[in-house]
Amino acid sequence: MYKIVKYNQAGNLHSEEGPAVEYLNGDKYWYYDGKLQNLHGPAYEAANGTKCWYFDANLHRWTFNAGPAVETADGEKHWYLFGTRFTEEQYNSSKFLSKDEIFIALNSQNRDKLIIGGLVNKEKKTVTLFCGGNCNLLVKSFTVPLSIFSSSTEVQPNFDDLSIVDNGQTIKFGTYEASAESVIDYLQ
Repeated sequence: MYKIVKYNQAGNLHSEEGPAVEYLNGDKYWYYDGKLQNLHGPAYEAANGTKCWYFDANLHRWTFNAGPAVETADGEKHWYLFGTRFTEEQYNSSKFLSKDEIFIALNSQNRDKLIIGGLVNKEKKTVTLFCGGNCNLLVKSFTVPLSIFSSSTEVQPNFDDLSIVDNGQTIKFGTYEASAESVIDYLQ
C-alpha cells in the first residue's frame, strides 16, 4: 500500500523534492520523469536501511568515485557505473569528463559518438567505455580490446593513464590519442 505517490504533468512518476513513491512499510523511491533517479542522494531507500543510487533507471552513483551504488543493510557494497557492475578497484580507477562536460555531451546531437568515461581492465586487456545512447537509453557502455589501440609511430599507449578529453571526442592513454568516433566505429 502507498503512502505517497507523485506524478508530473505527463503522468510519469516524478518528484524533485522527496520521494515520488513511499510505501507504508517505509520503502522510498525517487523518480525523475518516470525513471528511477535522484541526483541528490539514493533513489531507493529501504525501510531496513539498504540504499541504492540510480541514474536514468540504471544503478549508478551520479557523483563519480563517491562510493558504491548499492549499500545493503548488512554492510555489503556494490559498485556500478551506468548499470554495469565493477569491483571497487575498477570503479575507483574509472575516468570521466566533468559533470558539466557530461551534461553537454549527453545533450548533443552526436552524443552516440562521444565518450564520457571509461576504465581499463588490464587483466582482461580491455577498456570499457561509456557514450551517449539513443533516445531510449541515455548512456550505453561497450568493451573493446586494448589491442585496437596500436600505433605505427613511436607514441605507444600507456594503459595506466586513461583520460577522456576534447569534450568526449578523444580518448588518451598517456600521450597516445584515438578519436572516440574511430573506437565506436570499430564496433560496427
